[in-house]
Formats: sequence, structure tokens, C-alpha cells
Amino acid sequence: MMDTLPGVPLLQSKQQWKDFKTMMKTLTDAGIDLSKIDGAGIYYPEGTSALARAIDWVRRRFGRP
Repeated sequence: MMDTLPGVPLLQSKQQWKDFKTMMKTLTDAGIDLSKIDGAGIYYPEGTSALARAIDWVRRRFGRP
């Protein structure tokens, strides 16, 4: 039954769990509310202005670093 759950094959080894916990800590330290993540996408820290998000979108859209 566990093999039918999404994501389980990605977290089976000890190293995969360590990497996952490190990534989650990095996200929380950056100010991203993990309870609001519901799928793939780009997430911003709380309080990020609409202007900053628009600038980021333009950079991603037109390939500016």
C-alpha cells in the first residue's frame, strides 16, 4: 500500500530523508510557509510585494538572471 502513495519512492533511503529535511529547513528559514504549498510552483516568502513577484516573472519569462 505504501508504494502507491505519491512521493514515497523518493524518500526511502536515509540520505534521501536527510536531503528532504535539509530542504524543508532551508524553505522555512527563507520565510516560506510550508502549509501553503500544495503543488509544484514558485513560492515566495510572506510579505513579498507584487512588484517583486512581477519582476521575477519578467526575469524568468525573458531569461534574465
